[in-house]
Amino acid sequence: MSRCCWKAPYYCKAPEEFPFAKPTVLTDESEFPVGTSLNYECSPGYFEATFSITCLEHLVWSSAEGICRRKSCGAPPEPFNGAVHINTDTQFGSTVHYSCNEGYRLIGSPSWACLLLGSTVTWDKEAPVCEGELTWPSSHNTFCSIQICPMLQKGNLVHLAESSLSDIRKLESWAA
Repeated sequence: MSRCCWKAPYYCKAPEEFPFAKPTVLTDESEFPVGTSLNYECSPGYFEATFSITCLEHLVWSSAEGICRRKSCGAPPEPFNGAVHINTDTQFGSTVHYSCNEGYRLIGSPSWACLLLGSTVTWDKEAPVCEGELTWPSSHNTFCSIQICPMLQKGNLVHLAESSLSDIRKLESWAA
């Protein structure tokens, strides 16, 4: 006489949360029988897609890697007289950094992040610029003192401290 044994069902533990997707139906179950499928939807910042993972016979969930692809913010603008440094890529969640060539200074934020704005992604700040810094020839160091130290930018005087009209005229004729 042969006996047939009852076979207990096998279960997968609840899947870990995905940083890139949310379940379409929330459940508080902690175990799922082999063959169970759970449906997910890609999060904002990722291209829209729905997918399922399944509890497989060897008690692991099928892979969800590569299904939700990050959206791109596009190439950040390269500043004149400077550079943009892309750490990994220009997609959602990425950061890029800016620097200026020698003799130039960065005006604006030195880093940008690709963030979510509504249903799209965008860079989080205005583009920085690299502005030239004046380097005084040694023969003109008498003009640059505690009393008066101008910063010339594109031929214009943009800052003078405790200056006199005659000093301004001297500097304007020197800069011309």
